[in-house]
Amino acid sequence: MKVILTVAEHHSAIVPWQLVAQKIGAILKFVSLTSDEVPDSTKLREMLSRKTKIVVTHHVSNMLGT
Repeated sequence: MKVILTVAEHHSAIVPWQLVAQKIGAILKFVSLTSDEVPDSTKLREMLSRKTKIVVTHHVSNMLGT
């Protein structure tokens, strides 16, 4: 099982997935942001596979102020 998150996720969105990964052996992958500070959709598409079960992304970010 693979879970993809962005590097801009809030701590409260990352920690639960870290706990899931520890418990069931899931793999967490992080997609970077573009120069416009949005998730890089090209890199995200490249990371997707049959093992991907969920993609976690923010709607708004207190890290970026968006």
